[in-house]
Amino acid sequence: MIFADAALAKRLEATEAFACAQFAEARKRLFPESTSMWMKCAGTTVVFDGVDAPTTQTFGLGSSRSWGRLRSRRSNGCSASATPQ
Repeated sequence: MIFADAALAKRLEATEAFACAQFAEARKRLFPESTSMWMKCAGTTVVFDGVDAPTTQTFGLGSSRSWGRLRSRRSNGCSASATPQ
């Protein structure tokens, strides 16, 4: 019996992405001088809250086979890991 599948993984990833993006928005409201921001790009949610912040993450990266489009749009020497499905 399979309890987890790709659909569940995508829903969990989307939930975590939403929560992290909401954190970035709240932080920006409370501290307007912060660099906290988020965006969606090529099916991936990208959250930036500073170089060393634990909330600086990507969500859904690789789940829509869009890594190439995201990488070409924002190529700044950063690294990311993705788990293929």
